[in-house]
Amino acid sequence: MVTKVLGDRLAEFSQESNWATHAATGTRPAFMGDIMGDWREEVILAKQNDEGCTGLVGYTTAMPTNYSIYCLQQDPHYRGDCTTRGYYQHPNTGFYLGGDMPMPPLPPVFEADVRNQMASGKSVMFDLQGDNHSTLTINHSPTMLYLMNPRGCDYTFNGKGTTGSGQLIKSMQGTATFNCNLGHRGLNIISEGTLEVKGEIAGPVELRARGTLAGTAILMDTITFEGALNYEGCRLRPTGKMTFKKSVTLPGNVYLELTQPGYCLDVEGDLTFQGTNYISFTTVPEPSTFTIAECTCTLTCDVTKLKTRGLEGINYDFEVEDGKRLVLKIHATRAPQQDVVWTGAESKLWDYKAQNFSVGGGSPSATPTSFVSGDAVVFNAQGQQKTVNVNEMMVTSGVIFDSGTYTLSGEGGLSGEGGLTVNKDASVTLNMKYSDYTGKTIVNGGTLTVPNFYDGGQKSALGSSAADKGNLQLNGGTLVLSKDNMGTDRQMTLTDTATIRIAQQSSALSLKGAVSGTGYLVKDGAGQLNFTYGGTNNFAGLIVKKGIVAQGAWNATFGRSGSPMLLCGGEVHQIDVNSTSTVPTFNHVVTVQEGTNNKIVGSSRGKLNGSVKGSGNLTDRDRKSVV
Repeated sequence: MVTKVLGDRLAEFSQESNWATHAATGTRPAFMGDIMGDWREEVILAKQNDEGCTGLVGYTTAMPTNYSIYCLQQDPHYRGDCTTRGYYQHPNTGFYLGGDMPMPPLPPVFEADVRNQMASGKSVMFDLQGDNHSTLTINHSPTMLYLMNPRGCDYTFNGKGTTGSGQLIKSMQGTATFNCNLGHRGLNIISEGTLEVKGEIAGPVELRARGTLAGTAILMDTITFEGALNYEGCRLRPTGKMTFKKSVTLPGNVYLELTQPGYCLDVEGDLTFQGTNYISFTTVPEPSTFTIAECTCTLTCDVTKLKTRGLEGINYDFEVEDGKRLVLKIHATRAPQQDVVWTGAESKLWDYKAQNFSVGGGSPSATPTSFVSGDAVVFNAQGQQKTVNVNEMMVTSGVIFDSGTYTLSGEGGLSGEGGLTVNKDASVTLNMKYSDYTGKTIVNGGTLTVPNFYDGGQKSALGSSAADKGNLQLNGGTLVLSKDNMGTDRQMTLTDTATIRIAQQSSALSLKGAVSGTGYLVKDGAGQLNFTYGGTNNFAGLIVKKGIVAQGAWNATFGRSGSPMLLCGGEVHQIDVNSTSTVPTFNHVVTVQEGTNNKIVGSSRGKLNGSVKGSGNLTDRDRKSVV
């Protein structure tokens, strides 16, 4: 009888009688993993009596599956995980296993007649144990050629190449380079790693999700694409002109990586781009027009569905010329300048093309311009569009919101070495979660609203500057966390009275970095603000208007010892501990504002020092009146 929870969904193996489970800090089976061989996993429990283990009991599924892949133990990463000692975790595959997964990379478990040397009429395998320090000569007709070389074990072949009707399989993450023809007529599967060919490929090619075809290959037969999960797979990487003697269809999620201008695809037939495909550049081309791909018949491509990597900060366009050629046009731009003012005259889009800016300080005679990487940008109340879409990473030398109410949203963000400044007449909402600018964030006044607030060095709405003192300055104004529960180790500097507003009651912000400066901090909003830095937060004083202010560490403070605290309708919580060695201490001059209801919640073992005065209402954790 199997004990189940949540109806019939989960079997609670740990509740089965007389079966041993392992680890003092958790309830774990003797083993869990795939041992039956159909990729579904088993649970093994040790059966026992009062004297010890009497046997093993295993559970497996009796449910059929429509999905057939190899045993997970054939994946080296998974097999290694199954033998891990130390922290007990579930074994994981070295590939994505889940919904909509591509075919897993072929495992290195094939058997061959000959290993690490060429032969005709036999199956041949090159793997980790072969001598890859010198170029190998190939003039053979193997029935099967397995290239199972891992990363760092690359092979190079010269000679006349292969012949016959055999097949080729490339797997694992190393590179196999053929400076010769692959003349065999059988199927070539590139499952993982790179197959670089500088000659003809006679047979059909199957390029899978983690494979790369590179070189100046001439494909005499068809090529099919599985589609990649990321840019390291299902990739064409020509090192010159890669030629296809038959029509080609890129079905989506295919990556074309170009290492130099002039490297391209040449198709004798039709060339069709379907869905979203990606073009990557390892070097940034100079302004000019470059051929990406061309064909002798019809080229079908919606250039709006092409995505790029490596062209961040570049003004470019893709175009189809004469129905046969896909070209990239890199446009010349001006030098970056200071005081480039947002106008929104053309659209809501902030990118590298639209002329939504002006140079010349925003005067009537200012010249319209597109944004240039490295510009210092100013937003003011005169902008025609106050809702701005940012779908790329915009590299700036600084952004100043001087006035006006702006909302910036999109999949992109602010980047570069510049910072972000909000002045007193501006109200700014940054709904961009992945900005990575490294300059300072300074709020001189106004309001800055963000959806997230991560540690220093991590991408966030406030960039990825280090957590160092001075990189986050509140010189007045209001910083708003609009949603989510967040924690940050960024140190905060206050030079004037500034507000942190936690908008939602269910949200909290934990300040793991020190808060210091000559200013006062105002806590507003229904959510909770936690001081988690384990030490003195050396700022002038605290004003609690709404919500909860709490200790997140026993030695955290709400400002300097003896500093003023004004309660205007919120709660102050000490961390609840019951230890004589970590006693939280509250030591502030508290004033309770008239007409407000407030609460101080002390610790089970803590100190409440300082003084309390005022004419408002103040209760303790037991709702006893204090003032």
